[in-house]
Amino acid sequence: MPIQQLFLGTGKSKADPLYIDDVFSTYLWKGTGGNITHNNGLDLSTKGGMVWIKSYSDTYGSAITDTVRGTTKQLQTSTNAGDLTNSSRLTAFNSNGFTTGYEELVGSNNSKYASWSWRKAEKFFDIQSWSGNLTSGRQISHNLKCVPGFILVKRNNGPANWSVYHAALGPKFSTFLNKTDTASESSAYWNNTAPTDSVITLGNSTNVNGGSGDDYIAYIFGGGKSTAATARSVEFGSGASDLLHVGSSSDLSFGTGDFTIEGWFKDNVGSNMGIFQISSSSDGYTTSDYANTIALGHNSGGWNPYGNGQTSTPSANLHLNFAAGEWIHFAYTRQSGTNRIFINGDLLKDWSSSYNYTHTYLAIGAQYTINNRLSGEISNFRIVKGTAVYTSPFKPPTEPLTNITNTKLLCCNNSSVTGATVTPTTITTEGGGGLTAVTENPFIDPENYAFGADGDQNAIKVGRYNGTGSTSTVPQITCGWQPSWVMIKDYHDSGQDWVMFDTKRGIFNDNSTEDKILAVNAAETQTGGLYLDLTGNGFKITSSHNRVNSGTRKYIYVAFRMSDGGVGKIPDAGTGSLAMDYGSGSSSIPNFDSGFAVDFCLTRKPASSDNWYTGARLLGGKFLKTNASSSTSVSGNFIFDSNLGWNDYSSWNTNELSWMWKRGPGFDVVATKGGQNKRIAHSLNKIPEMYFVKNRDSAENWTVYHKGLNSGTNPENRYIVLNATGGESGSDTSAWNSFVPTSTHISFGTMDTTGGNSSDNYLVMLFCSIDKISKVGYYDGSSSTQTITTGFQPRFVILKSATTDHDWYVLDTTRGWGSGNDNFLALNDNYAQVSHDFGAPTSTGFTLTTDGTYNSSGQKYIYYAHA
Repeated sequence: MPIQQLFLGTGKSKADPLYIDDVFSTYLWKGTGGNITHNNGLDLSTKGGMVWIKSYSDTYGSAITDTVRGTTKQLQTSTNAGDLTNSSRLTAFNSNGFTTGYEELVGSNNSKYASWSWRKAEKFFDIQSWSGNLTSGRQISHNLKCVPGFILVKRNNGPANWSVYHAALGPKFSTFLNKTDTASESSAYWNNTAPTDSVITLGNSTNVNGGSGDDYIAYIFGGGKSTAATARSVEFGSGASDLLHVGSSSDLSFGTGDFTIEGWFKDNVGSNMGIFQISSSSDGYTTSDYANTIALGHNSGGWNPYGNGQTSTPSANLHLNFAAGEWIHFAYTRQSGTNRIFINGDLLKDWSSSYNYTHTYLAIGAQYTINNRLSGEISNFRIVKGTAVYTSPFKPPTEPLTNITNTKLLCCNNSSVTGATVTPTTITTEGGGGLTAVTENPFIDPENYAFGADGDQNAIKVGRYNGTGSTSTVPQITCGWQPSWVMIKDYHDSGQDWVMFDTKRGIFNDNSTEDKILAVNAAETQTGGLYLDLTGNGFKITSSHNRVNSGTRKYIYVAFRMSDGGVGKIPDAGTGSLAMDYGSGSSSIPNFDSGFAVDFCLTRKPASSDNWYTGARLLGGKFLKTNASSSTSVSGNFIFDSNLGWNDYSSWNTNELSWMWKRGPGFDVVATKGGQNKRIAHSLNKIPEMYFVKNRDSAENWTVYHKGLNSGTNPENRYIVLNATGGESGSDTSAWNSFVPTSTHISFGTMDTTGGNSSDNYLVMLFCSIDKISKVGYYDGSSSTQTITTGFQPRFVILKSATTDHDWYVLDTTRGWGSGNDNFLALNDNYAQVSHDFGAPTSTGFTLTTDGTYNSSGQKYIYYAHA
């Protein structure tokens, strides 16, 4: 990747990075019948871009307006018609958003609207226009500076279908955004030519390049495939005799030492298939000595790892499911006698064995029997002898693998089926009729990695998967991050809509709360259903509906990343990620004002005895209580469909205070199934320093990890309870499996309170320190006044003794902190706030008085502070 990456229209380099908050927004509002200015943070007037608006409460069509055609022109995705012309819809593009008028497509009184806005920026989004000339092979220049992955083309001065290029289908196919049809194979759309980092190529279809006088607009998004020389794969046909042989070679004999076997595979049929096997048989796989082989495969029952007797299928809570048609990274490693299998960077299974492996024959694309052959592709298959490349959960490589130290084999990355970067001996084929070297590969163009403080993150994922028709064995899509917006289309069979989801309207990780779905190709209201769950690094399908998961259908998708710790913008002030506000008693959302979309909240009456009501966007209207062990309860008042706050319960008035957090740098929320010692992906992009875990389905305690437990020494072996006054507990592996949290994963333990019940759902809130914004820390008590340094002036703090029996104290400047009469509450109790002199905030931290409950000599304390 170039040292300097200049962003469109800005002249900025990595020193002035690009964040997802700068270029993409989902924004909701209720129409008033008049003009409304929507401040979504995108500079559309200077940089340019596109706004897509749709009422989700009424059967109005959509309205797409862009800075190339101007504010008076709108296109609709539910029809093939050309421009509508109206000056009362989107009336202005602004430096921080846009303004809408009174017309029903954008502002009818009391109708609810959603907008999705994309700002022009290199590596992300561009708009181009042209007049048709019916010439096949015509090239249209663009300014992405990366390979496009998703393109929408529409004739705007007359009728024509919306033509869609999708990288997972390639340039031979087009789908149609306004129709329920299958993908159409024809050179008339993209001239059978993949787009490059500078041009897209057109055929002569009237949908993309009609005759003189036909005008077209194109919305061009990043996310395209890598074109690197080794970004290739070998395609294995469905025939029973197709595989690769490597052997015999002593380089495949690992003895008792360390090793890594890794690569990517894509299963195209979803049936029994083998990935690889090292055995004593000359063909590499037909042996009855399974316990002494090293192998990996998958069938309808789950993953089948072999090695020194490891032939059992892991339980379902260890990420068994994947999506046929989707690229999957696998890694089988051994480090000092610990064997591990990783799928998409998640730890699937580990066990202890220093078995002496002496076998020398390798089969790629087969395992166990002749019936377990892969029908799909394998890319960048690598064996490293003497090194365990991966020892804990990780994010898979984003570029083709290289010849690192101790590499003995690196193949399936060549223009030849048997070609290789490194090989210990000749690679041969068995069968060979269905073996083909292809450019299909699991890698995104590296120029897409331009987001975040270091300019090394991506924000768009396009892909495809096969349906299963099941709600138990479901497709699980790995994006490498959690999306905030997903669009899915069945491209294999006709009759199914393009369906759109976003987290603002609602994607809920709750098996009784329906996700909100819009049909892009229809002028309909949103409907509900149990369609998706978001995971820490992607999403999974939870429905067997034909729209998303029929067993006979195939699907494409487009996903945009949420504002997380990797690509989210650090706010200029602490108020950008933590807000506190008393209720307005309004029956219109938002009752509690925050200035941002709220992802997690605490709410109670401070001056009265009251519970701490705890809600999260992902829970879809359910709440918990930090002062109780009870499971989630349903409430119609926990509504989060606003960009400016939350709740529309008029009985919550000025007596109620809400503390509200936004996900991004410093804070994350994960809703997931439990599982003993299960690794949980998160989106902080930094090591979490504190996290709360709560069983949502059973009456279990809130359990807390904090880096300051045990005075910061091996805190992964300790825990403390949020809804109780006790000090820290534990000095074993039961709480968190002794797993040291990483910038990508935490671990559940074996206790039901710390995620160990695989039948139950859990909520996890994760926190880390961000310079000048938040601080997770700990200190020793002194029985004399002392100052705690945070690096900023805090507005909010939680204090807890780690070693003695005291409350979780909450102080904030909204209720009064620093005047000597500090109103404090306890997260673990429902008592009304009480006044006491704790100390005061300073410009760089806070002071503490000598009270023994939070500053006693010989005791240890933990805290969380926020500016």
